[in-house]
Amino acid sequence: MSQSSHDRGRGLAVLSTVGLVLFLIGFAIFLGSAGSSHYRLDDATFQRLADSGAIQGHHQQALFEELGALKDRDYGSVFTFLNDVERKLLETNERLEGGSQIWDYDRGQYEMAIAREAATGPAAEHTMLVFLLSIVLAAAGALLYFLPRLGMEPPGIKNNGVMTSPAKSRGAIGIAAGVFLIGFYVLLYFFPAYITGWIRLGDPISQALRGQPSDRWFFYGLLYTFAVLVMGTRMAINYRHSRYQLVRTASVSFFQLGFAFLIPAILTALNKPSLAYDLKSAWPLDYSFSSIIGSKATWKAARSAGRCWCGVLRWRSWACRF
Repeated sequence: MSQSSHDRGRGLAVLSTVGLVLFLIGFAIFLGSAGSSHYRLDDATFQRLADSGAIQGHHQQALFEELGALKDRDYGSVFTFLNDVERKLLETNERLEGGSQIWDYDRGQYEMAIAREAATGPAAEHTMLVFLLSIVLAAAGALLYFLPRLGMEPPGIKNNGVMTSPAKSRGAIGIAAGVFLIGFYVLLYFFPAYITGWIRLGDPISQALRGQPSDRWFFYGLLYTFAVLVMGTRMAINYRHSRYQLVRTASVSFFQLGFAFLIPAILTALNKPSLAYDLKSAWPLDYSFSSIIGSKATWKAARSAGRCWCGVLRWRSWACRF
């Protein structure tokens, strides 16, 4: 091997290491943003809650009166804050009569809205900066980690060190990653109020695309899209010798970005009916559609969406033959 080739290989290895470091820094900032907020209820918080429409009108007066006991208190922990809010929600229910009580699902939604509006700190006051330093930096670092492989490794399947890797062979890194992902999904689905610091990070993109703050499903879709694009780049680098794999990867990335993320967000901004136009409803997120199930137009739209997806799958099947 010539000296120039050796130096080039070392340079690419250093670049890959820099990418890994940037990814870890971004991921650390992302983790830290979840617990960096403080919480305080004041008159401005109550006004924002009323203006947002997150609290149903027939619950507002009773709930705000109960929450008034927490007014102007400073909370450094989301757990302490939400514990007190939960107690006030239960006390509010004791004041309300049968049919007007706050249901369990609505109680969770109220907790999330209250935590969001009461939050102060970096994630709340400098959302764009934290978004860039966490999610965007981690994605850029991952790309920088993968790209040098174009000049460092030949294309094809690689199973080097699989049985001894701490990330792939029941090692500590793999177990920690699994616990984190499972915990993230549990919080996302059942306790979203505890991760409002993360959900808020989707605000810059959500405001640009939809004209409204991020919710938990938009935030999840944003993370999922970043993951598909970054890991799709890795897939394309590893299997750059296979036309089938390149077309397959480009197809998955395109439909995730366009059909499952951008188009639904833009249609939301245009106030289009969710089931008729939300192409990401194939994903099992929070789609019960209890208010519109049974409508003739609903089922007609569902059939049209099904035909659309069948056409997409047929196109992918045809394209991957070449």
